[in-house]
Amino acid sequence: MMSAFSLVSSMYAFFATRRVVLFAGAIVLLLAGGISFLRLDISENIQGMLPEEPPCIREEFRLLQGAPFSRKVLITLTREDRVSQEELFRTADALSSAMGPPYFDRVISGPPKDAASALVPFLLGAFPNLFTDADRADVEKRLNRGEVRQRLEKLREQLYAPGAWGMKSLMRQDPLGFHVLALRKLGSANAIPNVRIRDGHFISPDGKRLLLMADSPIGITDAAGSRALLARFEALSKDVLPEGIHASLVSGHRYAAANADTIKGDLVRVLGCSSILILVIFFVFLRNWRAVFVFLMPVSALFTAALCMRLFRIEISGITIGFGAVLLGITVDYAIHVYFALRNGTRSTDRVLFEVSRPVLFSGLTSLAAFATLLLSDLPGQRQLALFSILGIATAMVLSLTVLPHVIPARAGSGKDRFSVPVAVSASGRRIIAFVWLAVVILGIWQATHVEINGDLRSASMVTPELKAAEQALTETWGKLKGRAIAFAVDVDLQRALEINDGLFALLTRHETPAVTSLAPVLPSLARQRANRERWMSFWEENGKEIDRIIHEEGRALGFSAEAFNPFLENIGKPCAPLLPRDLRAAGLGDLLDTLMIRTAKGVQVITLADAPLEQLIESTKAESKGGDVRWVSEGRFGDAIGEALGHDFIRFIVRASVAVLLVLLLLYRNPLKVGFTLLPVVTGLLVMFGVMGAVGMPFNLFNIIAAILVIGLGVDYGIFMVVKLSEGYAHATEKALLVSGLTTLAGLGSLVLARHPALHSIGVTVLLGIGAAIPAALLVIPSLYGRRDINATGLLLLASKRATKK
Repeated sequence: MMSAFSLVSSMYAFFATRRVVLFAGAIVLLLAGGISFLRLDISENIQGMLPEEPPCIREEFRLLQGAPFSRKVLITLTREDRVSQEELFRTADALSSAMGPPYFDRVISGPPKDAASALVPFLLGAFPNLFTDADRADVEKRLNRGEVRQRLEKLREQLYAPGAWGMKSLMRQDPLGFHVLALRKLGSANAIPNVRIRDGHFISPDGKRLLLMADSPIGITDAAGSRALLARFEALSKDVLPEGIHASLVSGHRYAAANADTIKGDLVRVLGCSSILILVIFFVFLRNWRAVFVFLMPVSALFTAALCMRLFRIEISGITIGFGAVLLGITVDYAIHVYFALRNGTRSTDRVLFEVSRPVLFSGLTSLAAFATLLLSDLPGQRQLALFSILGIATAMVLSLTVLPHVIPARAGSGKDRFSVPVAVSASGRRIIAFVWLAVVILGIWQATHVEINGDLRSASMVTPELKAAEQALTETWGKLKGRAIAFAVDVDLQRALEINDGLFALLTRHETPAVTSLAPVLPSLARQRANRERWMSFWEENGKEIDRIIHEEGRALGFSAEAFNPFLENIGKPCAPLLPRDLRAAGLGDLLDTLMIRTAKGVQVITLADAPLEQLIESTKAESKGGDVRWVSEGRFGDAIGEALGHDFIRFIVRASVAVLLVLLLLYRNPLKVGFTLLPVVTGLLVMFGVMGAVGMPFNLFNIIAAILVIGLGVDYGIFMVVKLSEGYAHATEKALLVSGLTTLAGLGSLVLARHPALHSIGVTVLLGIGAAIPAALLVIPSLYGRRDINATGLLLLASKRATKK
């Protein structure tokens, strides 16, 4: 490594007479990187943050994407008591007509207008294909003489009612009300539990609310498009809705817009606060216009990393770009230490660079080693983040040691600083510091065991009170549309998928599973239909003549003509054609079919919904299903699986990063004791972070990993600089540089604690905890345990605090 240190000072001497070339190259790099950064194609694919192992997680996510209503725009129109239902229907029709491209593709306010007249004849004709053992028992009850007489009496009463002649054809075709049994089956396939159909509209049971469902070409992760969609709907609502009718919209677009708007507001608040704090740090500690170049180093590193990603056409996600702030927090350390070494040194620039390059390169190499372990992560997004960070850290080290010394000239002097007041820490003071540190570590270990991992992606997204109220109202009005257990009967062949679905529905029915929604009652497989038709024909062969006699006798007694029910009696025992998906579409049931059956490039998925514990459903399916591919998913189980995978991945990262950092430190120091002292800020920061999270019940989520990486990267840096100072006589304002770098990190990322967005807020809290503990561990605990009496860290902290207070 001595050759590397000498190389740094030699490079300074080489470029000392070629600064124009050096500055020109740096400016070109900065401009090219800045342009690349602004033109980056940012991927919004959330799958990049999903673990690849186990594979079932990605498969469950893909299945959940096809769940009913996952991509629908759901609109509820509510009328006040003074508004009639007819006015509500007219308003719904007007709003549906106004909602068109480019924001809405198709709007449904109810079944097709001609569906009502065609649906009952269709169900009667299809009933033999749907005739189960349970139906046979129900039909047998309807065919005893007393039951037949009551039904015919009711028909006679209905004939005298106004408008009853329009129902005459249905009465002749179905005097015994078999269509009611068929409609009951249609209800089993209804994915909206509380919906009613009235005058061709989806209406609530109390008649005060109406449901519209719309498709949209706007992606649910497209924040700008989502805002435009919501603005368009708001404008349409103002134009179309009369006084007394109100509209509420729920969709993924509203979540996207809420998150984007919240983050936008947070950035203004956080950047404003952090900018003020960094300016205060600047004027208290730096007070030199050349210090601006210190903050240009990490920006240049960020831009260079973006340039490399763009040149090699590597996809980059918004999460990775967001991590740029963390990268800035790590890479600014190198520039800060070089700056203070140059401005507080007593030797020539090349000699100062020779000395400062050792801890800078040490800290850079350990950070690179830690991030390199992320290349082995199961999360593609973390591997992308690792590559981005490695490029940025390497660039920051090179620029800080080659370019920065030419714009920050060394300042000759005594080497003393206005903050370097020699305040000795007595032996009793060191013992107190060590005791307090040990107590904090023990408490951290105890409470860290209570940290829970939350893999629910929605928990890290912004849900405004208005949106939460809209979702609650949607559930209360229409029933549970989301969050139910979902089963996918999957096969490359439609009929095989329907057979699997038939078996699943029979199993759930046998177990009396509540609130089952399935396509099986209205579209069984061809094999099941054949068995149902045979059952139907057998039943009428056994009972047809007796039923014919009873209907004629009871009808004649009530005054019906002998031919009144011939359409029913002549067709009831005839064979019918098998039922196919196109028949349901022709009858106006296409939307129902599309909700519960999805065609993919790999085959067909038939969906079943149920309200029951998922594990119970999975176990019963495994135990009793006779073959077939049934895949159960739910949002809750998916979140648990993500949490478990993230936990395993994070533990692997911690172990791998620890091993990598240990190996690098052992290679550099070749002294286990120095390695232990170097890692002390890391251990302290992580234990305090996890300890407080466990104590207050704050779960560990996907975004807290960012904070943990930051604590590891900066904690090692702090430890390296303090150990080099204490063990090798390094005297270049280490404490001050370390304090400034820590304060800038807290000012920049700790300000995220003011954010309203859950993900940003959680990063801010964990950064404050981890880095807030790592800084005093480096400045106070390492010197106290190392046994040196001439360390002035306490005086530095106290005096800095006093000066900041005075200002």
